[in-house]
Amino acid sequence: MERTCLAGFLLLLIAIGGAIDSGESLLESQNEVESAVQYSREGRAKIIRSSDELPEYAKATPAKRKSLIDMPINFDWSNVKGKNYLSPSWNQHVPTYCGSCYLHASLTAAQDRIKVAKHGEGPDVMLSRQSLLNCISAKEGKASGGVSDGCRGGDSLDVYRYMHDIGLPDETCNTYQAKETTVCDARAQCMNCMPFAEPVMENFKCWAVENFINYRVTEFGKLPKDEAAIMSEVQDGGPVACSLATTEDFDYNYAGGVWTKGTNQTESNHIIEITGWGVTEGGVKFWQARNSWGTYWGDLGFFKILRGENLMLIEEDCWFVHVDWSSEEQVSGGELVGGMHGLRTKSAEAKQIDATFKRELIRNAADDIEQLNPPSGDWEASHVQREDARLDQGPLTRRNSSYFQSFPVSVWLVLSFATGFVLCTFWEKEKRVRRAGYRAIEAA
Repeated sequence: MERTCLAGFLLLLIAIGGAIDSGESLLESQNEVESAVQYSREGRAKIIRSSDELPEYAKATPAKRKSLIDMPINFDWSNVKGKNYLSPSWNQHVPTYCGSCYLHASLTAAQDRIKVAKHGEGPDVMLSRQSLLNCISAKEGKASGGVSDGCRGGDSLDVYRYMHDIGLPDETCNTYQAKETTVCDARAQCMNCMPFAEPVMENFKCWAVENFINYRVTEFGKLPKDEAAIMSEVQDGGPVACSLATTEDFDYNYAGGVWTKGTNQTESNHIIEITGWGVTEGGVKFWQARNSWGTYWGDLGFFKILRGENLMLIEEDCWFVHVDWSSEEQVSGGELVGGMHGLRTKSAEAKQIDATFKRELIRNAADDIEQLNPPSGDWEASHVQREDARLDQGPLTRRNSSYFQSFPVSVWLVLSFATGFVLCTFWEKEKRVRRAGYRAIEAA
């Protein structure tokens, strides 16, 4: 009988395991299919939206148009008299797919223009893609933009309007996760984490940093569909963000040189950055452009495409931007001083805030992160919902999770099997005792 119980429970165990595996495989398959439907290519999701009504600050006057004969044959901000004015390239598809080309191209053009305005001096500004992604599509929160579809697309107007109204920190506030949130709270914009005891990887807290270097857009505008106008703005102001009607052929088969294959698409589905132009030895005019698919794509992340023919609608929808970085200058000029909690005025009181903050951090080590008291001053701790799991780090921030959820499925299966086997064995022995008793009664 014990063998019968054992065989039965083994079959049950195999069936449960198979069902779980099948369920997980089915779920993964469904997720893959859903992802393929939504994101099989940049162009399957509508990345660009038309913008008929523009605010006044979005109608900036571009650089004065020069004639083509008055401009250099070759020009590129990656090499102006031997000096590079471009920030490092990005990859929008890592650590997971995200249709945020509009965000990458627009921010790259903005931070490159900061570098151009600084004459290439000082550290590169790398604007926070994740902070923007967290808030530009969020429907709730004090800094919510709610003007974009996050990883499902947007346009340069979305990005620059958000930076004009709210501003954006640099990437040290939040690293790129390729996922958006539904709530834009203070930590979704800028945060910090520090240990309060050993071991440090298990005992740390995270908090919102509300006073950070904030980069804002003063004005921006759309360029006319004109080769010379785009070239004039690029040369005088810096790189621009332009829409593109990409194809699978271009996405997967571009291998250097000037791309000259046309398309019958009538709508753009991607956004890139134009950094310059040139002419090949054979006399082919081209735009020098940068993609946001990593340096292993194309020519170190860049590509050349036929210029002056609006090929793939590249000259249809280009935007330029003017950025204010005075917040950064306040720090470099000594007006503001930084610390673990963010920026402060340079005063005797400010020098004591970090020490006070450390004491408060240790004192509140047993509390949840929402109960962490802020240091004295104008900084306030964030008391908001934690919608994004990637911000909930450390054991203190996981205390609300179910204790039983921490056990893997395999452990539950083994425990269930063992319990069932014991009960089954006991039941079989009880049956044998009863049968023996019945036989004894009948024999009597």
